[in-house]
Amino acid sequence: WAHEVLRVFSDRLVGSVDREMMLDIVKRAAGTHLIAVNGGGDLQTCMAHHGPNASPDSEEEESGSGGGGGGGSGGADHSAASPVHMDAGFMDSLLFCDFLHPEVDPRPYDEVGSISELRQSMQRQLDEYNLVSTKPMNLVLFNYAVQHVSRISRVLRTPGGHALLVGVGGSGRQSLTYLAGYMGQFELKQIRITATYGLSDFHDDLRDAMMTAAAASADGSDAAGGDGSGSGSGSGSTVGGTPTIFLLSDTQIQEETMVENISNLLNSGEVPNMLSGEDIAAAVEAVRPAAKADRTFMKEIQLASSDVSSGKVATGRIDPTPGQLFQYWKKRCRANLHVVLAFSPVGETFRTRLRQFPSIINCCTIDSFSEWPAEALAATANALLASKDDGGGGAGSMSAADVRMQSGGLRRGSTLLSEVVEMCMFMHESTINTANEFLLQLKRHYHVTPTSYLEMLQTFKE
Repeated sequence: WAHEVLRVFSDRLVGSVDREMMLDIVKRAAGTHLIAVNGGGDLQTCMAHHGPNASPDSEEEESGSGGGGGGGSGGADHSAASPVHMDAGFMDSLLFCDFLHPEVDPRPYDEVGSISELRQSMQRQLDEYNLVSTKPMNLVLFNYAVQHVSRISRVLRTPGGHALLVGVGGSGRQSLTYLAGYMGQFELKQIRITATYGLSDFHDDLRDAMMTAAAASADGSDAAGGDGSGSGSGSGSTVGGTPTIFLLSDTQIQEETMVENISNLLNSGEVPNMLSGEDIAAAVEAVRPAAKADRTFMKEIQLASSDVSSGKVATGRIDPTPGQLFQYWKKRCRANLHVVLAFSPVGETFRTRLRQFPSIINCCTIDSFSEWPAEALAATANALLASKDDGGGGAGSMSAADVRMQSGGLRRGSTLLSEVVEMCMFMHESTINTANEFLLQLKRHYHVTPTSYLEMLQTFKE
C-alpha cells in the first residue's frame, strides 16, 4: 500500500520538502486506518526489515549474497525489526517487481526481499540483452538504476500505462527503458532521425507501433484466450496483442505537431486523421481471426445484434462488422501500446509543452531522474577505472612502477583506485555545489549532468 501511494502521488511532486510531507501523511494514514495489519499500522515497524538493504556498504550487498535468503520475491523477514530513520530517500528501498525470477510463468509481482539478488538477476538479463542486441549497453546497475528500472517496469506492466521520464541528458532514461522492455518481453519502437525526417515519417513510425501493438505475438500466438482473458508476460493485457513500447526523446522532436499527436494518442488512444482507409482495412483484417476466437467479444456482438425491446436474442453465427472489428483493434492498441517520453526539464520548452498539452502530465506516470547519489558515482567510477585483469596483485598500496594503467584500468582493490574514485567524486560533487551557489548569486542555471561525469572518467582513463 505504501509503495503504490508513493508511486502514484509522491512521484508527481517536484521537491524534496513536498515528498517528505507526503511521507508524513502516509505514516499518519497507516497509523489511523491500518491498525489491524502486521505491525499495527506502524509503517516504521513494517519497514524495519529494509534497513540492511538501504545501505550500499552493508555486508550483504558487498558480498553479493542473497540468492538463498529471498527464495521468492516476497521473502522479506519482518521479525527482525530494528529502529530506522525513515525519510523519502529511505523509502526508495521499498521495491516491487515481476522480473526477479524471469523463469517463472506467470511471473509474480511482489516485494523485493534482497536488492542484491535483484541486481544479480538484472545483470544476467542485461548480459543476455547484450548478446542479442546490435547496440550492447555497458550499464552499471547501482541501487539508483535498479530503482528506476523497477518503476519503469511497473508502468509498462499496466495495461494502457504510459511513462514520462524527466531528467537531464545522460541520466539513463533511454538505456533503462531498453532494459525494462527487454526484461518484460516488449517490442520497442523508436524513431530514427535523418536529415529529411518529417511529420509524415513520424506518422509512419507511429502507425507501425500501433499496428504492432494490436497484432498477434511474434510467435503466432495471441495473448487473449478464448474467453478474452490474457496470460503470460508483458503488459498483462487481457485483450491480446503484442506489448509494445514507443520511446520518444525530446531531442527527436522536429516540430510541435509531433507532440500534439502524442498528446492525442495519450488522451484518446488514437491520432485523428492519421489512418487512411487502407490502413483501417488492414487493421480490421489483422484482428479478424483473433476477434472471432475471442468468446467475450463475440458474445458482446451477439447481444448487440439482439432485439432488446422484444426480448429476442440473436442465434446462429454472427460475423462482426468492419466497424466493430476496428473498435476491437483500437481496444487492443490502447491496452498494449505504452508511450515512454524522455524529456529534459532544462529550459522553457518543457514547461511550455506541459501547459499546451496537459495530457502529458495527466495520462502519464512520472519518474524523475535526479542527480546521481554518491553510491552511483562510486560504483560507476570503480566499474570504468578498474582493470579488467586483476594482474595477480592484492589490495594495498601500489609501487611507482604499478601506477600506470594496466589492462585498461587500475588494479582492483588497490589504494590508488579508491583514492582516484574519491577524487573524481569530489570533483563532480564540488562542481554541483558551485553550480548551486552560481544559481543563488547570479540567478543563472548551470547543469552538471551524468554525461559530464562519464566524460571526466573517460578523459582520466585515456
